[in-house]
Amino acid sequence: MYDVDRTVLLALGAGLVIAASCIAAVYYCCSVTIRKLRERRAAAADLQRALLSVAVQHFNARQHRMQQQPAPADPAAEAWVRARAERAETALRIVNGASFPRWQPGPGAGDGDEDCCPACREKMERGQACCVLPACGHEFHRDCMAGWIKTSLNATCPACRTPIADHRRKHGLAS
Repeated sequence: MYDVDRTVLLALGAGLVIAASCIAAVYYCCSVTIRKLRERRAAAADLQRALLSVAVQHFNARQHRMQQQPAPADPAAEAWVRARAERAETALRIVNGASFPRWQPGPGAGDGDEDCCPACREKMERGQACCVLPACGHEFHRDCMAGWIKTSLNATCPACRTPIADHRRKHGLAS
């Protein structure tokens, strides 16, 4: 039917073989590249897991060592805390050991702040046990002053921060 030249058929067959070879080579190169990438990713993931494991072991060992050894103490900080606690204890003894006068309104007492306890800001009632600090003269409810010293470890007047214990020691009043 068709008169096809033999050389044309050979050229066409050779072209198909070359095209198929090129496709096979590209496929092989791609599969090798993908396999290598997967191996590298797996190696990187293994390395990450190993590094994380080493880091966790190091952290756990360090935590274990820190729990076994007491933290190094700062002598200055310990001395400061001890001194502050001693001042608070002394002030509390002063407040608790003092004889508390019963509050009486002063001359010219009205509805002003001078009738209020500076710690709780409540009115001082006639006949209530009050604490008059000798250094500054501020008046407080007895329970307010004791609570102030206990909760804040402050041995100072809540209103003006005048030291309570130091004043008593200076004048020979501390026990």
